[in-house]
Amino acid sequence: MNGFCAIITAAGSGLRLGGERPKQFAPLGAGQVVLHHSIKVFLQHPQLKKLVCVLPDTSDDFLKYIPQDPRIAVCGGADTRAASVKAGVDFLNHSQHEGIVFIHDAARPFVSLDLINRILKKMEQHKSVCPVIPVRDTLRRNDQDILQDTLDRTQMVQIQTPQAFMLDDILKAYQNVPDYKSYTDESSLMSAAGFDVVSILGDAKNFKITYPEDLELARAVVSSAKMIKTGFGYDVHAFSHDEAGPVMLCGVPIPHPHRLKGHSDADVALHAICDAIFGVLGDGDIGTHFPPSDPQWKNAASQIFVEYARQKLEEKNARINHLDVTIICEEPKITPHREQMIEKISELLKLPPSSVGLKATTSEKLGFTGRGEGIVAQAVITVECEL
Repeated sequence: MNGFCAIITAAGSGLRLGGERPKQFAPLGAGQVVLHHSIKVFLQHPQLKKLVCVLPDTSDDFLKYIPQDPRIAVCGGADTRAASVKAGVDFLNHSQHEGIVFIHDAARPFVSLDLINRILKKMEQHKSVCPVIPVRDTLRRNDQDILQDTLDRTQMVQIQTPQAFMLDDILKAYQNVPDYKSYTDESSLMSAAGFDVVSILGDAKNFKITYPEDLELARAVVSSAKMIKTGFGYDVHAFSHDEAGPVMLCGVPIPHPHRLKGHSDADVALHAICDAIFGVLGDGDIGTHFPPSDPQWKNAASQIFVEYARQKLEEKNARINHLDVTIICEEPKITPHREQMIEKISELLKLPPSSVGLKATTSEKLGFTGRGEGIVAQAVITVECEL
C-alpha cells in the first residue's frame, strides 16, 4: 500500500450545539479545540500522505486552528456537509492525488489509530469501508410524541466516520448521483451510486459531538486521558575561589565568600530542575538548549532557563504535579533561606508552594561536597500529560 489521504470536514455551523463558535472549534481542554484531536491522530499515522481540512473559509479566523505540518492542506467548505466533502475530494483530485481517501467528521475527536488501521486492512480486499456500531436500544417510531411500531434493531447499525473509499470511485459517485447533497454521509452516497460498501465494527468511544451534553462528555474524556511521567535532574558546581559570592540557589542569592563556577550564574538547583523537566520531555539536557560555549549565556540568570523549560512543558499541554529538590552541601546553610527558595521556585514554575518540596543535607564530610569544594542538587518532577 502506498499510503492514503484524508479529508476532515470542519465547515459546519454546529447549530444544535449552540455556543459562540462551531462545535469543531469549541475548547476541549489542554488548550486544544475539538478539531485538533482528529488532526493529531491522523498526523500520527506513518502512511498519511495528505490531510485536507475543509474549513468554513480560509481566513485567519480559522487557519489559526490548523497546526503547521507539510502534509496538511486547507480548502473552503460549502453550504452543506456533502458539498463540503466534495470540495475536499475535488481538492485532492486537482492536486493529482489518487488511491485511498478517508473522510472523517471533525466532530468525532476520538478516532483511534486502531480504527484507522483496521479500515486500511479491510481496504486490502474491498474498495469502500464504513465503520458501524450495533444498535443496543429498542427502536420505535415516534409520531407527535406517540410511540408507534417497533423496528427490528438487529438489522440496524449506527454509521460512523472515518469512512474509506478509492478516490476515483467517489468521484464517479458524484457524477452519477446528481442529488448527492441530500445524502448525510458518503456510505449512503456510494450505495446510491451502485458501489458495495462493506461494514467494519466501529468504536463506541468514537462518538460524535452534536449537543451540549456530548461536548461535556468529550471534555470529561480528555481530562481523564492523562498519564503521569517522572523526570530526574542532577547537577554539580564547584566553588570558585577567584570570584566572591553570593551563591545563587533556586534563584535566591545566598551569602557566601565564593560564588559557584559556571558559565551562567551557576544556580545548581535550578539547573537540576531544568534537567528534570527536559527528562520528562525526552528533550536532551540543559546543555542541549543552552550550550556553555554560547557567549549569550555568560552570567545569565538561570531562572531564564527554568521559564524556558516550563514553556516547553506548556507547549506539550503538560502540567507539573509536584517537584522535589534536594541540595547537598556543607555550606552555606539552606534552612534559613528555604521558604524564600520555595516561593521563588513556585513563581518560576507557576506552582502552589505546597507542590514544591525542598530539602538540604550534607554528605557527612565525605567526598568533594564534604570537603566544601562544591554543591550537588537533585530534582525529581512528576508531570501530568496527554496519552
